[in-house]
Amino acid sequence: MKKNGFTLIEMLVVIAVFAVILSIVIANYPEMRRQLALSRATHQLMQDLRIAQEMGMSAFKVDKYESCMVSPKTALEASIPRMVFSALSNPTAKGYGVYIDLKDKDTKKKYKVYADTLADITPVCLDPKDPCWGYYNLGDCVYRTVGIQEQGIIIKEIKNIEVGKTELSINFQPPNPDTLIQWLAEGQDHIEIVLAVENYPDKTKTISVNKSGLIEILH
Repeated sequence: MKKNGFTLIEMLVVIAVFAVILSIVIANYPEMRRQLALSRATHQLMQDLRIAQEMGMSAFKVDKYESCMVSPKTALEASIPRMVFSALSNPTAKGYGVYIDLKDKDTKKKYKVYADTLADITPVCLDPKDPCWGYYNLGDCVYRTVGIQEQGIIIKEIKNIEVGKTELSINFQPPNPDTLIQWLAEGQDHIEIVLAVENYPDKTKTISVNKSGLIEILH
């Protein structure tokens, strides 16, 4: 007659199997955390790009900016420092976008969601008599500066950009919205933003944005 229950050997085998599984999970836990943090940061940036795109599509008007600088229209306004004057106005945006600058270690951990509220009249603009719109410049209003919250995650590089450039402006202009990628290399139709684990730079995820406005995670 067969008795119900486990033998001592069967119990030891089960315990051994659980121990092996547990050791594998513990060994891979740091890697799992890094991959999860990288995925969250990548999806956050993609979401902010899509928010800017939706704002450009709907001609959204922001009531309050994090920081702003606008052109004075009267002699009285001209006598007020531009950063102070910005708090007294509610400028209209010609578009919205995301600006990234990888010039140093700190800027690789943040980016700006901005409103295209002031034309560029600096030497970057090829024709100073015809102010340029469609990309970020220091006069534009910053809707919010987004710091990458995930510890150890940075924006590693920007691919398909002009040689020598460390910055990128992706601008969405109503009503379609039109997608303008500033400093996109000649012959390219999309930009790639690569996020990485700072101490493991081979661990990456890439966001692609093309001139048609398609935003997607490549890998």
